[in-house]
Amino acid sequence: MINEISTTENQPMPHEQATIFCRDLRRSFTTGAVRTDVLRGLSLEIFSGELTLVMGPSGSGKSTLLAILSGLLKPDAGSVRALGTDILKLDSGEMNGFRLKHCGFIFQGFNLFPALTAIEQVMLIMKYAGMGGKSAAETAMKALTEVGLEHCAHLRPLELSGGEKQRVAIARALVKNPALIFADEPTSALDSASGETVTALLRRAARLHRSTVVIVTHDPRLLKHADCVLHLEDGQITSHERAPEIASIEQGVIA
Repeated sequence: MINEISTTENQPMPHEQATIFCRDLRRSFTTGAVRTDVLRGLSLEIFSGELTLVMGPSGSGKSTLLAILSGLLKPDAGSVRALGTDILKLDSGEMNGFRLKHCGFIFQGFNLFPALTAIEQVMLIMKYAGMGGKSAAETAMKALTEVGLEHCAHLRPLELSGGEKQRVAIARALVKNPALIFADEPTSALDSASGETVTALLRRAARLHRSTVVIVTHDPRLLKHADCVLHLEDGQITSHERAPEIASIEQGVIA
């Protein structure tokens, strides 16, 4: 079991191998006169080469945590170190550069451009990263081949199945060989076979590329692929388990 990090004054420094370390994260949202505390002093470590699931009921703070870890949202209090960088101290331009260089994102809705072919979707990310021309096309095709879609390179989203669209999104996320991969409900819109393929690809990214893969999900099918499962409820960690303990978690969720 991963030791949940205390929030006392004598809190230890982050583990030297942790790629993401956050301490005492707090975040609330206000709607009218109502304030909702979404994260309440959450602390954790996440490691490279592992697939970490963030699970919990709706409203538990899962997506908020993912947004903070990836620098898309700032907490009200607390600290976040990713790849040795205190990302909360970066200005917006520096944070955009950090994400472009080090992060890959995969979303439930695929976020593909309707007018672009599969290979153009992947090449667009490379263009933003400063790579173009023949080299970009070859690298993009290699990424599509890695997810088994080289035969679909010329197809647009309307011509692809849901599973194929998500694999294009994964190729787009992996083409930069990012150290950090963040996925928000990547299998919720997929059938069992497609969900299995997508999850296997994300675990392969962790194993082969030594990426840190963090997935927010309600999908119990992902449990058998996970190295670590973090359960949130009411903005706090209720359990933080590592394999082989995950087998018992899976039985409880499915039951």
